[in-house]
Amino acid sequence: MRWLKIGIWLGLGFGAGLLLAKLAVALSFYAAVFLLIVVAACLVAGFLGRNLVFLRTYLSLRKGWRERDKQ
Repeated sequence: MRWLKIGIWLGLGFGAGLLLAKLAVALSFYAAVFLLIVVAACLVAGFLGRNLVFLRTYLSLRKGWRERDKQ
């Protein structure tokens, strides 16, 4: 009976360990995906930020050219 209890506890411990390992792998996978999404969002934001500054500068210059042409 004693060995049966020890076997059950070892089995439960091993099962819980496997479950925790699977959970850790799943969480690390989701963390990696989340990190990739964050990096991609930062790259897109940086790219858009640079291009929007360029576009705004270009449009303001164009407005200045238009006003200069009117005179």
